[in-house]
Amino acid sequence: MEDKKQKAGQIRKKEILDVAKKIFLKKGFADTVMEDIITETSLSRGGVYYHYKNKVEILHDLMREGMAYRLRKINEFLT
Repeated sequence: MEDKKQKAGQIRKKEILDVAKKIFLKKGFADTVMEDIITETSLSRGGVYYHYKNKVEILHDLMREGMAYRLRKINEFLT
């Protein structure tokens, strides 16, 4: 049961990250507020804040996602 709960949490976080990325690219990081992100997700305000306290935490995860992607591409190239 815990595994299903974790998977659901990962899906919700991915939705938040996808929405935030789109908004950051459109409005810029400085001009984006959490309310912009909350409005575009299917989650409640509490649901978004459960996963991320602020937009800096979201940006941090987006950066980690980007670094992991680049590392995979480098490894594919080298092997």
